[in-house]
Order: sequence, then C-alpha cells, then structure tokens
Amino acid sequence: MVARPRHEAPPTQPRFEEILGQDRVVEPLKIALETARIEGRRPDPILLTGPAGGGKTTLARAVASEPGRRAVDISAPVVEHPAALMTLVAGLDDGDVLFIDEIHALPQRVAEMLYEALQEKTLTLPIAQGSRMTTITLRLADFVTVAATTDPDRMPWPLRDRFTHQEVRMSMAKTTSPSSRKGPRIAWSVR
Repeated sequence: MVARPRHEAPPTQPRFEEILGQDRVVEPLKIALETARIEGRRPDPILLTGPAGGGKTTLARAVASEPGRRAVDISAPVVEHPAALMTLVAGLDDGDVLFIDEIHALPQRVAEMLYEALQEKTLTLPIAQGSRMTTITLRLADFVTVAATTDPDRMPWPLRDRFTHQEVRMSMAKTTSPSSRKGPRIAWSVR
C-alpha cells in the first residue's frame, strides 16, 4: 500500500460569508458552485489569477468550506515528478477540493499528466510487462480543482485551456502610502 500525502488545509476554512468587500469575486464563484450542485455535476476547474497577497488562497479555501469537502493544498514548485501528482490525485475523494498554488510553476511533464486528470478524471499509466509496455487507466474521484497563479502567461496553453470556463482575475489597488490603503480592489471576469 502506498502512503498518500495529506496536505490538508487547516480545519477552520474561511466561508464565503466571511470574505467581506469582495462581492464581485465571491458572488460569481458561489453561483458557479451552486449551478454545478443543482445540475448534479462537479464545478468546472477554477483559475484564480492576480498578484501575491490578493486573496487567491483564501478564495480557494472558501470553495472547500462547503459541507463534505476537504481542501488538499499543494504548491506546484514542490511537485517535481508525475508520480507525486499521481499519488496525490489518486488519494482524493469525491467532493475534495484540490488547490494548486503557483500552477504556472508545474514542470511540463507534470502539467501534461494533469490535463487528463482535470478533463477526464482519469490517469493513464504506463506499465512495463517484461520487454513490453502497456497502459492502465485509473478512474479518479470527482474532485474540484482550484488553481492560483501570479503569472497566467507562463502556464502552458493546453493547461490554461482546462480553466477557460471559470477564470477569476484579481487585482490590488495601488496606493501612495500604507495609511491610505483601503484593502484590495478586486475585479473578476469569466472567460
């Protein structure tokens, strides 16, 4: 038996109701999640883009705050080999939220494996049988994917394409002095 890595977020997840002053971002996410629930399907993968400190991780964890969901956080730069991703996604349960921070930093080989996991909820694995190679396909749980990046232009296009249904762009207001800062100004758009 393979030990499954558990990168679970803290048990006290922020809820959407606790994210104040960001209705333009929160409301579309809530609508997308509720629509998927009503239609009996998993939400489309969600990509949060914006500067560091803009609240991407908080929003991702709020997605996981619904009952029956568990947040599993990973930092893309740490996932150096496809086997690490395979072990992680194979350990997810239905309804879990996989949060991939800094997704633009995923190595190409890992990103290519993620394509199939996001789109088909399967993983095709090569298996050596003597001198022959064969493949097996693993069916994955029906998990929700939320990813964050500070630089979406560095994401490979095939990976970014998996997120075209729901992309939330965030920006922070620029101020001249720390005392004049009124908090992040958030803008969203759905592609």
